[in-house]
Amino acid sequence: MLKQAIRRSVDIEQSGLRFDLTVSSATEGDSPLNHELEFWERGFSPADGPPEVNLSVLNGFSHRYESTLQRDVSGAIKAKQKESLLQLMSHIEPNIKDIHILADDERGHGLFVEYVGEGFIPLSTLGDGMRRALHFASSLMKARGGVLLIDEIEIAIHTSVIGAVFDWLVDACVEHDVQLFATTHSLEAVDAILAGRRESLSDIVAFRLDGGRLAKRHRGELLHRLRFGRGLEVRR
Repeated sequence: MLKQAIRRSVDIEQSGLRFDLTVSSATEGDSPLNHELEFWERGFSPADGPPEVNLSVLNGFSHRYESTLQRDVSGAIKAKQKESLLQLMSHIEPNIKDIHILADDERGHGLFVEYVGEGFIPLSTLGDGMRRALHFASSLMKARGGVLLIDEIEIAIHTSVIGAVFDWLVDACVEHDVQLFATTHSLEAVDAILAGRRESLSDIVAFRLDGGRLAKRHRGELLHRLRFGRGLEVRR
């Protein structure tokens, strides 16, 4: 059994969340394990020492800031992860050849996507979906071996492709040893995700919150039966 208490930090120099975790064994006589985890504005750190895990946090609008995307792509290049980034993006758009930060007469500099046979196209002209996908990929690279948090995963992704995008994201998380936590209020997104992972529902665990507290926990197999077998509204 996992008990979780959350309280906001009152430290005036930084804000975040502290999780006090108590894990009890079902075996009689075993002592419970206690641990504290802290999520601050600048990252994640165990309360008892320096961080050993990478953390990337995406909100619903950060992909619209090109400066954020430029920073993340630059970080991937500096970490010699650009080829991995391009490989991830190629699953979304196979014709992507490269991603560059180039001088632009109008904006000073910007992100350009190089397409096979089409040359360089400003990322800003490709729509929210492509920017969101690049934000997913670059943030995942930054979180290698750690945790990726995505708020409102369906934002900027059309419901017709959200299942494919989620499949791509989960497979990439497995490849790069990343634990993914994603939120959504969209029932269409839940259905698309479940349909896309039909053959590997064990990869999914869903939590429904009520007033900030855990109300229900559903394994992927059960959630699939509730939605497609009974047609239940699982969000409330």
